[in-house]
Amino acid sequence: MSMQHYVCTQYGGNPVSCGVALAVLNVIEKDKLRENADTVGNYLVESLTQLQTKHRLIGDIRYVYNFCVRK
Repeated sequence: MSMQHYVCTQYGGNPVSCGVALAVLNVIEKDKLRENADTVGNYLVESLTQLQTKHRLIGDIRYVYNFCVRK
């Protein structure tokens, strides 16, 4: 193996790190955090849209993958 292709990290493939990552993914799935984020995001967009009709100061509202921006 040449040094050009040699990669060494403390975290890559570490069984403890992998176990923690798996536990986090299990919590995200079990507690339906993705669905909750989508619900909260939709509520945020609806609320901002209502405010937009009342206040000219609020411009565009953009919502992509639970990332909301108001301009």
